Amino acid sequence: MTTATAELGNIFGRSTRSARSRRVMRRRLMRRAFLADITISEWIALALLAWMLAMVGWSVQLANWGDLPNIVPTAIIAAVIAFFMTRVRFRNNTV
Repeated sequence: MTTATAELGNIFGRSTRSARSRRVMRRRLMRRAFLADITISEWIALALLAWMLAMVGWSVQLANWGDLPNIVPTAIIAAVIAFFMTRVRFRNNTV
């Protein structure tokens, strides 16, 4: 025997997907939105910052101001990580 609510099924907009599949879908959408939200001017700013850091690191290496063999890659990677970390929204888990 079925009830009337069972026959109506999904009329209230409730998803029939499992919680895990909803989480996976949400993560995929967030990844797409993560990169799609960045404007061309921000990409240009990142490229200019990376170029500037490469030139500064290169000049420091040429001047032999320190015993640091990997200044340029370290500076560029740090700039890219900082750029993308500004896009991440952390949950506020304070009590």
